[in-house]
Amino acid sequence: MTWPPPASCRLLIFEGIMGSGKSTATRRYGERIAASGLQVAAYTEAADPHPVRASDDLADPFRPWSLVSASELSLRIREKWARYVQGRLADEVFTVMDGQLFHGDLSNLFMMEMAPADIAVHAADLMRVLAPLDPTLVYLRQHDVGRAMRTVFQARGPRWEAYQLGWKLHSPYATRRLFAGLGGLTSMYQDYRSLTDTLFEALDCRKLAIETDGGNWPAYYTQVDEVLRQARVPLSPPPTP
Repeated sequence: MTWPPPASCRLLIFEGIMGSGKSTATRRYGERIAASGLQVAAYTEAADPHPVRASDDLADPFRPWSLVSASELSLRIREKWARYVQGRLADEVFTVMDGQLFHGDLSNLFMMEMAPADIAVHAADLMRVLAPLDPTLVYLRQHDVGRAMRTVFQARGPRWEAYQLGWKLHSPYATRRLFAGLGGLTSMYQDYRSLTDTLFEALDCRKLAIETDGGNWPAYYTQVDEVLRQARVPLSPPPTP
């Protein structure tokens, strides 16, 4: 199959807080784009090794604040993404990414208490790095952060909850504010979601925000299909319910 014209999108990113549906959407669209005939690399957050997550290169990826400054991690993020973009420009592989523009390394910058203005500069700089792939950003936004957190912890179980609480509540952002337990983590994610709302509005790229509190995923996926058609991304028909 001939690759679409050079201006077409070659990177689809799903963003949102934990449990927002990023991984499910990443798998779904990775499969649908691949079924259309394109070569696809689809990376969920659990991918190991991960091609662009800069904190994975640290001796302790769950305590980046103890090893590097926020500005150093920001540089590492942009450098790692830049290498990935160069690789994708050399082939015909379409990338579907779960987070890593916001959720992932940028959330580490937030937990390291990087100033919001500096995080905004980081996000804008990173978008310029990604620009050659003409990215499409889909922001799966949940208005009720507390309910979203309770739902995901219930679905993934106490072991996963303990893992999340065990390292994120030891971050500088959480400890300085005395955040503790699920309530503390929820408060931190409410602050984080406010930040990503602002970042999303400011970014200069093809983008779509979807409020997913209602759980109407067929309708949400229809919106994603439309923005991808506008980006000239070929899609196979959606799977039969």
